[in-house]
Amino acid sequence: MSLRELRVRNFAVIRDATIELGPGLVVLTGETGAGKSLLVGALALLRGGRPSASLIAAGEDRAVVEGLIDFSGSPGAVALLQESGIDLDEGWAVLRREIRGRGRHRAWINGSPCTAALMGQAGRRVLEIHGQHQQRRLAAESEQRRTLDRFGGHEELAADHAARFDLVQTTRAKLTKARKLAAEGRARADYLRFVVSETAEAEIRPGEDAELEAEERRLAHASELREHSGNLQYQINEADGSVLDALGQMSGPLEAMRRADDSAGDFVALHRSAVDALGDLARQLAVYRDRVEHDPGRLDEVRARRDRLQALKRKYGPSLEDVVAKSREAAEELSRIESADQEISTLDSELAAAVEGMRKTAVRLSSARFAAAESFAEQVTEALQPLGLSRSVFEVTLEPLDSPGRGGAEQVQFLVSTNPGFPPGSLAQVASGGEMSRLMLGVESVLAGRGEPPVMVFDEIDAGIGGEVAHRVARALQTLAEGRQVLAVTHLAQLASRADQHFVVTKRPGVDTTEVEIARLTGGERVREVARMLGGDQGSEVSRAHASEQLRAARR
Repeated sequence: MSLRELRVRNFAVIRDATIELGPGLVVLTGETGAGKSLLVGALALLRGGRPSASLIAAGEDRAVVEGLIDFSGSPGAVALLQESGIDLDEGWAVLRREIRGRGRHRAWINGSPCTAALMGQAGRRVLEIHGQHQQRRLAAESEQRRTLDRFGGHEELAADHAARFDLVQTTRAKLTKARKLAAEGRARADYLRFVVSETAEAEIRPGEDAELEAEERRLAHASELREHSGNLQYQINEADGSVLDALGQMSGPLEAMRRADDSAGDFVALHRSAVDALGDLARQLAVYRDRVEHDPGRLDEVRARRDRLQALKRKYGPSLEDVVAKSREAAEELSRIESADQEISTLDSELAAAVEGMRKTAVRLSSARFAAAESFAEQVTEALQPLGLSRSVFEVTLEPLDSPGRGGAEQVQFLVSTNPGFPPGSLAQVASGGEMSRLMLGVESVLAGRGEPPVMVFDEIDAGIGGEVAHRVARALQTLAEGRQVLAVTHLAQLASRADQHFVVTKRPGVDTTEVEIARLTGGERVREVARMLGGDQGSEVSRAHASEQLRAARR
């Protein structure tokens, strides 16, 4: 698993650079300010780093960083990408970040658009960058805890504990909310019971208010309706000269017309229809008159019922349908309130189970950490000896907490003493910048081979050291690169001499712009670069001989 190729276009002063990387130790050298750390910044983007439009080259509208990475040795990264619908080519993937001057920055993996967060999750599985910022990060308690867990091989146990802690917090929040709602509900329950009772007792039927309105009008006008219907029925068929009598007198003339003219037969048919219709009307008016009842008692009942429904509509309406809906909602809310005690009881049980589960993982995690702490401290102390910290002591303390937190039941702290006679202190207080670099290298040497990531980038980790210490740091990085890929930005000739691949970064000033070139060095070019790093004259035979000897010694 490695970074096979890195291509950078229009990134700050790098117009277009492509470098093909092999396994082992890869170094980037060049004059101070040449732009070496820009490549580290480009790699940081492939780990989900935050882009900035200020990194786009002058006169361009976008910058692009691409990396060809082998993920085959990281099952976690492969699973993550596959779950996100991204196919890998035998474990290989091209990660691409595009920084835009306008609009949103974009990211792709194997040509598929993705979020920067997803790229970061995948990139961090295979790429680890160490620089001044990362050295300060090692001083943080959370990073020290993560480092100890990585050494002990109990990262999954730590993740399990964190998940159980989150479950406890979530369940506790639900329980608090349920209790609050229950308390508020109890104060509201009486009102809801009244709403349910009042609306239930009313036994409302859909459309009942319209029916009652019609019935009230009929009852209120019963006398008038009886009188009109009776008079009409009388005039049609009972009164002297009734309508039906008058129609009967028309039949003779109509029959005479029909006999004289066949076409007049239609008039006879219409006449008969009129007689039949008026007969039906008279009969129905008689039935209607008998059905209409003058019932003052029923009228009072209807008006009382309408008043009751009107009062409910004023309270819960405006429509009768709204009253029914309000009743249903009140019943549902009341049911929830009445079941709140059961929910609280259930959440109480769930919280107790979650706390017990968290407690058990915390105990297991504490046991694993205490078991790993002494061995880790001993191995780091030993790893520091050849790095110019031969009399240093590295310790790991685990201070129990009052109650387990997300990170476990203890505070993990790395302590170091770089001078005999001084008690160990925290890294931030005791270690200088150069010592912190070597401490980090010692820690990484101990962690080598213990989980991900396998591609490590060191940005001027050798700052502030020289002489024999520089040789030792170079040997340590060379050893660390066995079985993995290590990229180092360096000013040390001792480190550059041990590289499996050597790239030089050169700044080329132009009339209006400055650009950076990146070239792989071999043979005499590499000798001249090492001679420069040694502080000699690249053109002199003495300097070149010194550099050649340095390179030969590194291969022994």
